[in-house]
Amino acid sequence: MILQRNIQIKEYTVPMPGLDSGSRITLCHISDVHSDAFGDYSAQAVEAVACRNPDAILFTGDMIDCRRDEDGAFFFRLLDRLPEVPVVASPGNHEKRIERAWGTRWHFVDDCKARGMQYLDNDHVRLTLQGQKVDFYGYIQPFKIFTKRGKKRARLVQEIAPEEITATLGACPQGAVVLLAHDPVLLDSYAAWGAPLVLSGHIHGGVVKVPGIGGLLSPARKFFPPYDDGMYERGRTKMIVSRGLCAPMFPRINNAPDVAFITLTGEEG
Repeated sequence: MILQRNIQIKEYTVPMPGLDSGSRITLCHISDVHSDAFGDYSAQAVEAVACRNPDAILFTGDMIDCRRDEDGAFFFRLLDRLPEVPVVASPGNHEKRIERAWGTRWHFVDDCKARGMQYLDNDHVRLTLQGQKVDFYGYIQPFKIFTKRGKKRARLVQEIAPEEITATLGACPQGAVVLLAHDPVLLDSYAAWGAPLVLSGHIHGGVVKVPGIGGLLSPARKFFPPYDDGMYERGRTKMIVSRGLCAPMFPRINNAPDVAFITLTGEEG
């Protein structure tokens, strides 16, 4: 077993409906930055992004850490060193926990928008990249509040019907659509909603990779999560799950942090 100290660069090619034949758009996907208290991989990430010059950079939640980086200082040190291309982000459970606790005193979202970021909290935006229109949606499911050992705890709801996503985001449009959704557990519902491409994180690769099996543990304290790393498919939907950029509180074993570069290509015909 190997303790991982360097990030891994992952590359994917995804045919995308709605793009002109022959067109190519490169997206950089980063998830689960969390906090430098766990280890700083950001310098490697900045170098990787600068070398590949993507058309947009996408963050899928937990950019900050509710225990160590509530104001986003570490995240902004990363963000401010990245190339000046469009940045789109959706929140994770850590952003929503801090929002719930801090309310109007929390200025992280305003600071993101002041830097030109599109922060999609159950919202969407249309961008023109390489002359092609792409709709980006950001989705985060609600929390389930429960009591454990006399303390209130909150975890993301693990069962959401596709109709609930439609009620939150509206119907999925035709054409090029990318859904940023922090928790990959809802793949079946994301696919039923209709997104051709879903980007997720949250699982940190399962922390420990068991050879031949996969990730060991999810943030919901479930063993062997079904979607922990890489690409999964449901019908015409492809979901790419990031291992995250942070080093979790437990050491990563056989499980390097990653940054993904996804090339969208126009479908033939």
